[in-house]
Amino acid sequence: MLCRDILGVVNLPHYDDYMVCPVVSQGLFQSPGTIMGHVVRSRGTDQRSTELLRCLQEMPQTNCANTCHTGGMVKLEREDELELVIPDRPQAQVSMEADSTFFGIMRLN
Repeated sequence: MLCRDILGVVNLPHYDDYMVCPVVSQGLFQSPGTIMGHVVRSRGTDQRSTELLRCLQEMPQTNCANTCHTGGMVKLEREDELELVIPDRPQAQVSMEADSTFFGIMRLN
């Protein structure tokens, strides 16, 4: 199983044909007056992607720093890739600090 974020790809241990696990994501957006957000999706061996989680946040005109946070339990198949996608907005300002924009997956025993 691969876990892909906006900074790279991380290999995760996978012992079964599938696993149900908690996924969390957060983005800190700093673009005034637009709707910002991100999507967490999985991509299987057939290269089709499935949207798992979505977060949208309307940005104010002033003091424009809003986080968009989402989390949930998802089912991932063997060989799935997990990725966080921020829609293409050329003027978007996204904080790339590790404590501001991130996503993660946990394995429950």
